[in-house]
Amino acid sequence: MDNLFKRLRIFRTQWLDKHIRVRKFLKTDFSLISNNCWGSMHFYQRFGIKYNTPTVGLYISDSDFIRFCLDLPFYLHQPIKFIPPQESPAYLEVCRWGNLNPQNNDHFSFPVGMIGDVTLWFMHYGSIEEAESKWVRRASRVNINDILIKWSQRYTDDDDTVNHFLEIPYNKIGIVDSSCGITSNDLVKLSGWNELKDEGGDEISFTGKHIN
Repeated sequence: MDNLFKRLRIFRTQWLDKHIRVRKFLKTDFSLISNNCWGSMHFYQRFGIKYNTPTVGLYISDSDFIRFCLDLPFYLHQPIKFIPPQESPAYLEVCRWGNLNPQNNDHFSFPVGMIGDVTLWFMHYGSIEEAESKWVRRASRVNINDILIKWSQRYTDDDDTVNHFLEIPYNKIGIVDSSCGITSNDLVKLSGWNELKDEGGDEISFTGKHIN
């Protein structure tokens, strides 16, 4: 009986915490588009909000993500074509970032798909069927009139890529290293970001210390 009451107290605390957090937002129907799992884990799961975005449980290379965001309505309506990872134009870019041997495909045991010329790396999906069904369902929920783009510069380190990101016609936030030569209200510069990129670490705990 004591264990039951303990579990009920924990459930009540978690339920209240989630709903109090959600009430802090004036609205929750906007769509957060992220180039990796940050959006789903740091925001949607944290606040218990339904996924109004398809960019969940996956990652997209810098160049592909920016191209995707520059023409969201087009790409969101493209069918997914699943391919062997080495057939992706972004394959070498992703291998270089992850310090992976491009001759070894064993690193990619998850589905890899393309929408047009953009590659989606479904790293947290167990099958093509799951990846496709969830992408299509969540893409249909996107509120194209209320978009927030979150991008982390993980695969590149040049200012040209940052400038292209700043051309995206939506509200946006980009995370770059403090050494970046570009200043913008749409950028957050973090010390140690390049080291995190080189090590290939998880950015969720790192950015959580700096972004509220």
